[in-house]
Amino acid sequence: MLKNFSKLILARKSKILLIIFLVFGFALMVDEGAEATEFKPMECCRVNKEYTDVDCIGGGHPGDPGHEIVGPASKVGDTCKIKGESVIINCGTKDWGTLCTLKSIYRAGDWLFYFFLAGAVLMVVISSYLFLASGGEPAKVATSKNMLWWIAGALLLASLAKTIPIMIRAVIV
Repeated sequence: MLKNFSKLILARKSKILLIIFLVFGFALMVDEGAEATEFKPMECCRVNKEYTDVDCIGGGHPGDPGHEIVGPASKVGDTCKIKGESVIINCGTKDWGTLCTLKSIYRAGDWLFYFFLAGAVLMVVISSYLFLASGGEPAKVATSKNMLWWIAGALLLASLAKTIPIMIRAVIV
């Protein structure tokens, strides 16, 4: 059964990768401030990384303790909704939209990192089983060795999922 599964994965690799990118590309870019019943732009967002290269009105940096809710500079002290909860904007900056977009990019990168890392671990287990169960047959050993390339590819994609958001931040901010 695992032999057929590994052949299926190797034979349909391009379709599988396309489906992965489509599903996660669209699903993970949805921000926590958006609600299905509302069709208005976000007024603020909660950032969880520290942005020392951006200043808040009144001091501090977005992501510092007490400066997690980012919004327009003119709305500091006003309330906005995140996931239906009313919160107070405690960091006003002209770059708040960029910071909220970066938050979504980091979030998508984190999900893709964990997805590809879990896939690599799963492929290591399958490849190890195929190698041990091969009994020295060259075809089964070759299938197991070919899966090592897929493991390397999954690890490469996992590392790219962490580095691409950092490169985007360096260009945008």
